[in-house]
Amino acid sequence: MIKNLNTILISIIGSLIIAKIQPNIVIYAIIIAILILVSINILFGSKDRVKIRMLKQAFFNLPYKVIFEAENISDQPNSLKNSVSMNCLTIPMKKTLFYGERRTCTFNIKGNDRSIEPHKTKVFEAFTTENHKQLFVSKFRRFTIYPNRGRRVRIFSIGPSNREANCFRFYAERFLYQFFKRVPNNKL
Repeated sequence: MIKNLNTILISIIGSLIIAKIQPNIVIYAIIIAILILVSINILFGSKDRVKIRMLKQAFFNLPYKVIFEAENISDQPNSLKNSVSMNCLTIPMKKTLFYGERRTCTFNIKGNDRSIEPHKTKVFEAFTTENHKQLFVSKFRRFTIYPNRGRRVRIFSIGPSNREANCFRFYAERFLYQFFKRVPNNKL
């Protein structure tokens, strides 16, 4: 609340300085300053956010398992929904125009306590019993985790080493893999 009052005072002082230069636009400057503050508050203020970090992916035998760490960044308690979805690209079984087949798999989070306290981290395990034979050789995995409040969180991992990547690198390398059947061997 005090931060908002300070920014309002600074914007009003800035608008008065502009008004000294041109006294006809005092009202317009104040209205613009208030609109900017309201839009900044709508975009960035009091959002429920969850930060996710992938710890381990095990796709060698059933049940397939994913272990991740969730951190609640907001000021209010939050929790995760029961399911985690994964989209991946696997080695194709038949000749197609694009190299790789898309697969979708749903993981269920183990246990009933999926709550996360504010500014705390918690480790979760998710399992699936869906028997996709090719999930363990999938190259590009995109995990989507849904909190009960706030935006969904996506984690991108590339290759057999399951290294995490940012969104741009993930989609660029997946494009190269699908259309040219190769990926650059650059390490992160």
